[in-house]
Amino acid sequence: GTAGKGIDFSAQTTATASGTTPATSSGDEVLDHYEQGTWSASVRAEQNATASTSTTNDSRYVRIGNFVHCVAYFTISAYAAGTTNGSLYLTGLPFVNTDNHGAASFHFFSGLGQNFNILTGTVQASTAEVLVRGSTSEDNATSTVDFDATVSASDAIIFSCTYVTS
Repeated sequence: GTAGKGIDFSAQTTATASGTTPATSSGDEVLDHYEQGTWSASVRAEQNATASTSTTNDSRYVRIGNFVHCVAYFTISAYAAGTTNGSLYLTGLPFVNTDNHGAASFHFFSGLGQNFNILTGTVQASTAEVLVRGSTSEDNATSTVDFDATVSASDAIIFSCTYVTS
């Protein structure tokens, strides 16, 4: 009777931390999903729906409830130079993000066509993609990263991201 139902924490004491709102809907305190696995990361240009060819060196994800954390280390093998146009996107996340933005962090990059002081990104709402953002100066803000000015074959990227899925 109870197999596959999850762990119910609804009998716990409501959090008293300042600035928090406790769950109020039925089922909000049930842990009903745990999963881990691998996935394949790639890149694409904003104006090109086709992802580049990439070699995934290492990629992993963990999903706990609707919370997803994933990491990837991949190398760009080939792409359509000069026919791409637009911002740089990382594609192939293991689950579609909800209507919120998630956070992405870049831990290593090699061979990119620009010298970045900061490279970061946001998991876009209702997609399985990260919009890459960066800064090549000492600005106090980041902007979208241009695919054509940045990406070439043999570039390597290690990043992680965290987001919420349904």
